[in-house]
Amino acid sequence: MAINFDNYMPWKGMRRVILNPDGSREGYLYENDSNYWAGGEDEDDPTEQGDEVDWNEVEDNDQNVMVEIPKFWYKADLSDPDDEEETGFDHEWDDNDRVFQWKIANKPHEDYDIHPAFVRDGVEYDYQYIGAFESYFDGTKMRSLPNKAGSDGETMEEFRSRAQANGPGWEQNDFLLICAVQLLYLVEYGHFDSQTEIGEGIVDDGDYHDTGETLTLGNFSGADGDPTDQTNAISYRGIENLWGNRYQWADGANLNDYRLWLADHDFESDKFTEPYQDTGIDVLSDSSSWIKNIHFDNTGDNIDKLDYGFMASEAGGSENSYLHDFWFIDDGEKALQFSGNRFRGSEAGAFFWFGSRSSDYSIGSHSARLARLL
Repeated sequence: MAINFDNYMPWKGMRRVILNPDGSREGYLYENDSNYWAGGEDEDDPTEQGDEVDWNEVEDNDQNVMVEIPKFWYKADLSDPDDEEETGFDHEWDDNDRVFQWKIANKPHEDYDIHPAFVRDGVEYDYQYIGAFESYFDGTKMRSLPNKAGSDGETMEEFRSRAQANGPGWEQNDFLLICAVQLLYLVEYGHFDSQTEIGEGIVDDGDYHDTGETLTLGNFSGADGDPTDQTNAISYRGIENLWGNRYQWADGANLNDYRLWLADHDFESDKFTEPYQDTGIDVLSDSSSWIKNIHFDNTGDNIDKLDYGFMASEAGGSENSYLHDFWFIDDGEKALQFSGNRFRGSEAGAFFWFGSRSSDYSIGSHSARLARLL
């Protein structure tokens, strides 16, 4: 019997919410259509439709539309697929040599670790927030709002500065939060081919799209129209254009000649000292490759182990096999970008990574996404 993940945490708790500049919740949005507030006797009840949202008022109040992600625990093993466990939900993948197994639970269990996206500078948080929409520039600030022409063409540092201009706790989306979303998707759908499972996304279009095309999907996953049409926006549980449309900078991850360094706070480009940690992992140096295999290390602590991430270790996959997504990389000091853009076609998806650009590179296809990490 198929599992309805809408009924289980943490997926059930992934919902669009409007946050105030100080990070407090102004209110949740109606689960079936984000043009309305959640309503009913409980004003935060997502199953009841409330009043229509005044988007001009949201913009004037310096508020942002985010997706709330509840804290979760995970377990990752190279294990026997017949070793069944009743805790959490799992996804297994056999690469013909090893069996990868990931499990997710909404409370602590023995041998489970809290996902590192929820631990920042040693402090544990019950929620993290990712922008429901791609970046929009409102003066000096990066915002997450619908019905806006997305902003692009700036360096990683410039996007970071615009995100932080919202106030303490605001950042651009980072590597750890992306990894959390990837893992949530993978365990829910049980397949790496996100374009087939949810929708192709905006990956074959002559123009970039404005934000907000998936408002009427609410908190649910799917496409704005025909999911096989490569010009339609997609959403994963309220996160619009998780892939497609524009590349998105991923903060907190620096590459130095293919060696991956990670930080969970105090982000800075091209830094390879504290708070950045050397993962000890040299990612795949083969550029322009379909991903066949990933690095998997579950022996370290927190972010210096990489059993929660999906960094390429081997080329030789295809659009119809293994991770189903593409990998770009180059030597030297590089930053990471995510998702693929409006002309990447079947190469794009939830496991697409682009590591060929330096942090000071700027071009029209490069964008970002807001996050609140405190």
